[in-house]
Amino acid sequence: MQHGHAVCGVEAARPGCTALIWACVKDMESVALKLLQSGPDVRKPDQVNMWSSTALMWACKRGLNAVGLRLLELGLGKPGSFNHEGNTALIMACESGHETLALQLLKLGRQCTPHHVNKAGKCALSYAHENDMHAVVARIQTL
Repeated sequence: MQHGHAVCGVEAARPGCTALIWACVKDMESVALKLLQSGPDVRKPDQVNMWSSTALMWACKRGLNAVGLRLLELGLGKPGSFNHEGNTALIMACESGHETLALQLLKLGRQCTPHHVNKAGKCALSYAHENDMHAVVARIQTL
């Protein structure tokens, strides 16, 4: 897994940034999926980087559907946590217009903190409205 080692090499220069987080930050979905197949020591899915962002948050921001869905299937990624900007995985998915991931997160109900407001004063519903994510808007309004 040569690509994975390159990712790990960059990881050391960034405090708290695991290979899995870095693969998501750099939009390397195939590397992230390979890391998810590895043991828990390699993937550390619930770890946060220096900005308090998890791999799930980055997968949602980048639209890495397969990675985000796999993290959720495994029950990993701390879906209700928020980073230094107050963004949750759901906010990041909605802000970036990634409806598939937003809807998957919303299946968790209140566990994904759908009404959390970030430091910019916005919540997932605000971003979903801005990006015409009608199914997401409807689902958030029922929670």
